[in-house]
Amino acid sequence: MKKFFALIKKPTDVLEVYSIIEFYKIQDVTLCVKDLTWSTYPVLKKYCISKIKKKVSRFKIEKIYDKNIAKINWLKKLKSFNLVALPINTNRNFYEIFDRLKSNGTKTILISDGVIDSFNIIKYVLATRKNLIR
Repeated sequence: MKKFFALIKKPTDVLEVYSIIEFYKIQDVTLCVKDLTWSTYPVLKKYCISKIKKKVSRFKIEKIYDKNIAKINWLKKLKSFNLVALPINTNRNFYEIFDRLKSNGTKTILISDGVIDSFNIIKYVLATRKNLIR
């Protein structure tokens, strides 16, 4: 059985995750929901349950705060999953583990944030370091 992990931060991410679950016929799903002021955990949790829980046999959902993302050993946390979907530009830790996950045989999927994701990694890092993107 394929194990799937996704970090979501807004309702449109839930739709992307739903599509991934449909396409790969996933039955074991773990979601980390980022709590934001404009997209709160209770609202996203309810939305995830209504969209995803009925499609899978195993479903786990956790809350994560932005300040805790950098403190987690993501490589260790994600190595037991076959598929991982991340909003890469959420934290630089995700850039650092992306290739290592792929080399371990984990299929990695980018949850897109639109225009920001059109930058390649180097341009994104340089732009954020120079505070050009807000």
